[in-house]
Amino acid sequence: GYGAALKLGIRLARYDWILITDADGTYPVSAIPDLLAYGEPRLGNAEFGLDLLRGAGNAPALFGLSAAAGVTPVGPCTLYLSDPVVSVPAVTNAQGFTHLAVPVPALPVLSGNDVFAQGLVVDATAPLGVALSSALRLHVGE
Repeated sequence: GYGAALKLGIRLARYDWILITDADGTYPVSAIPDLLAYGEPRLGNAEFGLDLLRGAGNAPALFGLSAAAGVTPVGPCTLYLSDPVVSVPAVTNAQGFTHLAVPVPALPVLSGNDVFAQGLVVDATAPLGVALSSALRLHVGE
């Protein structure tokens, strides 16, 4: 069904951005925070990180990281991470931006692995009071 199709599409995605929205405008793309990779997730990159943009200003936020993609409906939103999820708390600035430093260790065992990331921002104007970003698939390279 629908959930299986979403999981397959996420697993087969060729690009770093995964965004799923509807056609009738119920959940406008402009209301979705952006999650971007800062740098390349390659071995030994101490400068790598994640940037969360366009969230509510001065709001609590979370970065979620997982080794597998998932599709879990959360009201009208969708969590695209699978258990276990590592959650890292943050706070956006007045412009709705926050950064998470994620230095990548120089461990060869990490090379070739995928990590999935998603952001969450508390937003009183969003459904359920939170806004979820699209998912980001990060492929760790050398």
